[in-house]
Amino acid sequence: MFFFFIEKGIREKKSILIFNAIIFSIISLITKPQGIIVLPFLILGLFFTYVYKNHFFKIIIVLFFIYILIFPLLIFLFIKFDIDNFAVNSFLTGYISWNIKYTYNDFIDQFSLNKNSINLLIYFYLLILKKVVYLFTFVRETYSFKHNLFLTFYISIIYFFLIINFKYLIKKHNLFLKLTILIIFLSTILYCSLFTSSEPNRFQLFYLVPTYILVSISIEKFIRDVRFIPN
Repeated sequence: MFFFFIEKGIREKKSILIFNAIIFSIISLITKPQGIIVLPFLILGLFFTYVYKNHFFKIIIVLFFIYILIFPLLIFLFIKFDIDNFAVNSFLTGYISWNIKYTYNDFIDQFSLNKNSINLLIYFYLLILKKVVYLFTFVRETYSFKHNLFLTFYISIIYFFLIINFKYLIKKHNLFLKLTILIIFLSTILYCSLFTSSEPNRFQLFYLVPTYILVSISIEKFIRDVRFIPN
């Protein structure tokens, strides 16, 4: 609901709808662990709409790669300086999902390495990359081959239609697209940094609905183009 209200509030420039978004953000914050991202989403959504409108997509890409580079290093430094906190303890569990765990010992055994500081840092980077891949694919080791085959086709269709009409979505549905990418970005860094859910799908639920809407718009555009129907 908070996504609906903030998108509609910004698009129609209605303060009451943005106020409703704030209310639903607070409700999400106190009812779901994943709700921690809704207030940053609200603040950043308003910031990129009213304060800084340029280069949104470039900024998100840069921030994502900065996160990938910096967060494992911070965990490494926290350990070296014996700083104990929730983020460190959560990340060090090595959980990729509730039943998939990739520990430092697994990494050492897999590549026949010695335990040292350099390999520990490499392990942190590999772990966060595994989490990113796991979040953006629906394939699961616990699913059957047929199930994973279907999911591979399913997720390929989603990414295909988002990519082929990305410029069209930027032009015609710029705000909705930006907010969807923003919620995906925040959900991703939350999941990759912490382990607060039994399945990544619970984080994906925050952005699957707007993503499906964008995919539907792209499919409709694709059908129009095939039939040579003008926009």
